Amino acid sequence: MALRGEEKHRSSFCFFPLVTVLVLLGSSVQAEDGGEGMREKQEGNDMVWFIPETLLKVREDTTRQVTWLTNVTARVERVFATMEKSREAEVAGFSEAFMGAPDLEELDANTTMLDLSNVTYHGFVNVTAKFVGYNTLVVTLYDELNETVATGKMDMTVSLKTAKLTSAFSYVSAFLIASAYFFMGATIDLEIVKGIIKRPVGPCVGVFCQYIMMPLLSFGVGLALYPGDDFDNRLMRLGMFLGGCCPGGGASNMWTHLLRGSLDLSIMMTGVSTFVAFASLPLWVLTLGPVIVNDASFVIPYLDITVTVITLLVPCGLGIGLQIRYPKGKFVDVCAKVLSPIVAFNLIVTFTFGVYAYWYAFTTFTWRTLVAGITLPTLGYLAGMVFALLFRMDTARVIAIAVETGVQNYTIALIILSLTLDSPAGELAVALPAAFTIFTPVPLLVLLIARRAYLWKQERSKVALTTTDLKDLPQKNGTAQLTPHQRNTEKVGGIDNPAANLSDKV
Repeated sequence: MALRGEEKHRSSFCFFPLVTVLVLLGSSVQAEDGGEGMREKQEGNDMVWFIPETLLKVREDTTRQVTWLTNVTARVERVFATMEKSREAEVAGFSEAFMGAPDLEELDANTTMLDLSNVTYHGFVNVTAKFVGYNTLVVTLYDELNETVATGKMDMTVSLKTAKLTSAFSYVSAFLIASAYFFMGATIDLEIVKGIIKRPVGPCVGVFCQYIMMPLLSFGVGLALYPGDDFDNRLMRLGMFLGGCCPGGGASNMWTHLLRGSLDLSIMMTGVSTFVAFASLPLWVLTLGPVIVNDASFVIPYLDITVTVITLLVPCGLGIGLQIRYPKGKFVDVCAKVLSPIVAFNLIVTFTFGVYAYWYAFTTFTWRTLVAGITLPTLGYLAGMVFALLFRMDTARVIAIAVETGVQNYTIALIILSLTLDSPAGELAVALPAAFTIFTPVPLLVLLIARRAYLWKQERSKVALTTTDLKDLPQKNGTAQLTPHQRNTEKVGGIDNPAANLSDKV
């Protein structure tokens, strides 16, 4: 695999006992690999070679011409060119075999120094890139008896053409999250925040679940779903592991608000976990990352983590400042009213623009990707809920810790993959972080719908009970409703007892 940076052996932090056990466990299931993303050159003396030798990082929807050469002495009557895989690229067309070497003007300037004296035939193949990934061009030459006289293979990589679109989504998402944090800061209960600071059990439980449980869960689930030693499985394991190592994201606060959890605790946990990420993320990535891809020089995006901290804390701090400045004004009431619509709008943008920007990743999904995308967040929710219940926290805090554990800032994983792996490996490895982004809200959405349905049913029951109670109230004309016994007594008094109708007036 073509990786950026020099090959380094990452052995730091192995003194940590639990990590050491996991490293040994992971190493036992890893195959030794030379680290080459491209298919290794065929052994032996191929009688067909290409100019250029490889096609690297060809943009999607572009066509490149390749020249093939051969030194076979047999007569070449027919040529056939094809791609080993049809999704990434296709052969747009190829020429017949021409005798002798090609003209130097037809070749790239960098290849004019090649010795072409032994070339007997040459030809051209046009290759069109279709989808990000790896592929191989195969050219086969046949004689007059339709028997193969020579075969050659050339490696090819296709890079993504929508990089600007994904960058635009990142900027839009950052702006919307910053806006939501401003309103959250204006509506949080500062007294509750003070209580959490004095007794920080909730943030400590959240950090433990997020930076101990989630990395271990992602590493284990990755080994279970992608046990193979081939290149694709290792990429998927890496993407899954990095997704589990990320800090909490702004979406966790939004879902906590919608589910009526403790927003104050959720915001504090997000801030704390983002700061802790400066130490915990390198610890996990540089320890278990090389176990998955043992020749990668991992790059930790400290700058991007810093930007994340600023994006979250500065708007939230401004909101808190205005709340202190206008504690009982209309400003806080307005912020409380618009917070839910803003949160809903953020989630809608993520499920529309985000899906469109990373659509290529969704087209690579398999059943394993779907299982992984729903399993890891669900395990995170359960882990957070269990540990919060063990500390006997109330329902609002249990919701906050569970959501904060399961909802990660997967943008950090995307950045690490893009900086560590060369194209197209980085683009392919984001399939699992993309799956987490889509499937993480699914259990929360189901819970939200169930909660709304329950509240709606409770409201209907209250309305029905109120209607029933109104029947026992006095009528509008002031006459009380009588029981059957009272009505019978009145009737007897009116007919058989004339004294019943007498007045007390004298």
